[in-house]
Amino acid sequence: FGARTPVRRATWPRAMALPFPFVPVPVGFPGGPAWAFPPQALPYPQPLPAAPRARAGRRQGRGGAGRAAVPPSELRAVVESLYRDQLRPFGRLVRKRLAEHAEEMGGAARQVDERRLRADCEACRPWLTVTDAEGGEWVATLSGQPGSFVDPHSPVDVYPAQMWEHLAAYLAGLDDDDRLPGGRYLCARSLVERQLPFLAGFSLGQVAHIVQLAIAQNKLLGYSEGALVPYSRSRSMLKERHAECQRPCSGAGGEVATWDTLRDNLKRLFEEAAEAGHPCITLANIKYLFQSRCDIELSETALGYSKLSDLLQDRRLCDVCEVKLQSSGHVLVSVRPRACISLCDMLPSAEAQATEPAQPERRPRPQPLCLVEVASPRCKAPPVD
Repeated sequence: FGARTPVRRATWPRAMALPFPFVPVPVGFPGGPAWAFPPQALPYPQPLPAAPRARAGRRQGRGGAGRAAVPPSELRAVVESLYRDQLRPFGRLVRKRLAEHAEEMGGAARQVDERRLRADCEACRPWLTVTDAEGGEWVATLSGQPGSFVDPHSPVDVYPAQMWEHLAAYLAGLDDDDRLPGGRYLCARSLVERQLPFLAGFSLGQVAHIVQLAIAQNKLLGYSEGALVPYSRSRSMLKERHAECQRPCSGAGGEVATWDTLRDNLKRLFEEAAEAGHPCITLANIKYLFQSRCDIELSETALGYSKLSDLLQDRRLCDVCEVKLQSSGHVLVSVRPRACISLCDMLPSAEAQATEPAQPERRPRPQPLCLVEVASPRCKAPPVD
C-alpha cells in the first residue's frame, strides 16, 4: 500500500487476503494525492484529524476556554465577601466581584467566561456547592453555611422612616450632572462608597434592597438615559403622567397599537418566530418588531401602563403571551390555547340518533332455579285438595 495509507504494513501479511474489499480512492494530502481505503470499507473507526495549533489557540482566546482557571483561594475569598455583604452569590455577582478584586489589586479587570467560571466553582467541591436558580442562573454557596441573604425583590419595607426622609432629602439636593449608575448593584455600591451617614450600618445587600424599593414603591429614583436620577427628573415620572392620560410618551407619527391590534400582531410575530425556529421573543426587541414588521408603534403609555412588562402581563393578553425571565433577560413566550372538553360533544346528536336503526328490545333472561331453593321447605308447593 502507499506510504500515506492509514493501514500499517505490518497489520496484514502480503500473502493473506484482506477481509474487506479494497477500492482505491484518491485522497488529497498536503504532500500530494495518495491512495487509501474508503471510510465504509474500514473495519475500525478512523481517527479525526487534529486541528491546526494556531487556529485552535485563536478559538480558545475568543471563547475564553483557553484562559487560566480561577484559583480556589480567590473563589473562596470572593464568595465569602458576598456572604458578608448579604448578597446571594449568583454567578453574575461572582464574576463582577472577581473584576472588582482585580481592579483593587491594581491589575486589569479580569474577563472570565461564565461557563468556565461555573466549571471552576464546581471543581471546588466539597466546600463549594453549585446549584441552578431561576431564570437560567446558578448560585455558588459555601457548604454548610446557609447565610443571611437579603432578597432585593422583596416588597416588604423593614427600614425606619427616618432613613427614608434623609434619603429623599439627599436625592432632592443632587445636581443635574450628579447621576447614579444604572442597575441596582452598581447604584448601591456607589451609595456605599459615598459614606452617607443615614446608610451607615447597612450592608451592601440591604442598600441594594433600599434602591429597589426607592425605584418600585417609594418613587424616589427613576431611570433617565440609562442612569438613575431623582424621580422628579426621571423619564419614569413622565411616562406615568402620560399613562394616566393614555397618550404616547413620544410624538407618534403613525398608527398607535390598540388592544385589538396588539393581540393580532403579537400572534403574527409569534408565528413568524416559530417559523424561523425561535421559541420566544426578547422583550427588549418587541417595540422594534412592531415598528419594522407591523408598521405600528407600540406605546405602553397609550394603553394606560408606564412599563412595557406590566402591559404585556395584562389579563387581556393572558391567552396570547407570557413574560418569563431567562438568563438573557425577559422574554415573551406564546401561550398555547387549552383544549376544552365538553361532555355534550361526547353524546350523539339528535340527527345521529334519528338515522341509527332501531335496536330490538332485549328482554332479560330468566335466571335458572336454584336446587337449594327447591329443596327448601319454604318453596314447597301448596297441597292440592
